[in-house]
Formats: sequence, C-alpha cells, structure tokens
Amino acid sequence: MAKPFGFGYEEWKGHHGPEVHSQSLRSGKAKLILIAGNCPPLRKSELEYYAMLAKTPVHHFSGNNIELGTACGKLFRCSTMAVLDQGDSDILSQEA
Repeated sequence: MAKPFGFGYEEWKGHHGPEVHSQSLRSGKAKLILIAGNCPPLRKSELEYYAMLAKTPVHHFSGNNIELGTACGKLFRCSTMAVLDQGDSDILSQEA
C-alpha cells in the first residue's frame, strides 16, 4: 500500500492512543490529530472536542484503522494518531 500522506513515520514524532491524545491536546503539544474512518463515534467526538478547545487541526483519514497503522509504519491497528513534531516531513503543511 502506498503511503497516503507521502511521509514516513520515522520522519516525524507521533503518539497513538486516546488517553495520550487527550493529554497532549490539553497540554498543547499536539500539532495535528489523525482519525481513522472506522474510529468509534464517542472517541471521535471526544477528540474533536479537545482539538477544538486546543485549536488543533483534525484530519479524518479516509481508510480504516488497519490502513492508518500501516501508513504510519506500524504493524498494528491505530484508530487515532497525534503528531507532536513534524520533523523533516511536510505533514502539517499538507493540511493547510
């Protein structure tokens, strides 16, 4: 599968897991939130609410959690991902 964002996970720093996202959004560390298409609605609305309060952009990934994990270079499912540092990639400029 081709990487849909044109980046490798090694180029930027990110975390996965809803508890980590809530903490990073509340502390202002998250720069972007990625949400898979099949993310549970309650988790999705909670993250969107925290992102709105923190004025952090949210990208709704068109694929499912397996495809998001694969695109981020992980061997497991990942329904949400928080970008903390873009590194050398242009992931944040693609969202603008």
